[in-house]
Amino acid sequence: MLRFHPPVPFTLRIAARNTSLLGTYMPKGTVVVLSPLATNRNPELWGPDAEVFDPDRWIRSPSGGAESNYALLTFLHGPRSCIGQAFAKAEFACLVAAWVAAFEFELRESDRGKVVEIAGGVTMRPKGGVHVKVKAVDA
Repeated sequence: MLRFHPPVPFTLRIAARNTSLLGTYMPKGTVVVLSPLATNRNPELWGPDAEVFDPDRWIRSPSGGAESNYALLTFLHGPRSCIGQAFAKAEFACLVAAWVAAFEFELRESDRGKVVEIAGGVTMRPKGGVHVKVKAVDA
């Protein structure tokens, strides 16, 4: 989910000194746009099914089938990467496990079959929300 829908679709960096990136000269002060949204769905990094939401890709391979450690930019990399990355992943896994064990989820009937539109902003979110019926599972 976080590969396909990273909460932050892009971020900016400013070159602190004259440098080059993939052989392209970049003078000090150049603004660089990093897009986890684009990188996380790049077929050159993820293969021909990069645009397919397939949670099982992580079962088939710990890298999700990515060609590089830098193919997944949801939490960025390096000294400015998200300090809460490990916690966020663990918390998300625990929540999903607890919810799946305790509840049944069903999209609102009028929303079934619809493609979820993503709203822009600082963080990505479903436009208009996602309306779900939740029913407790008998233990």
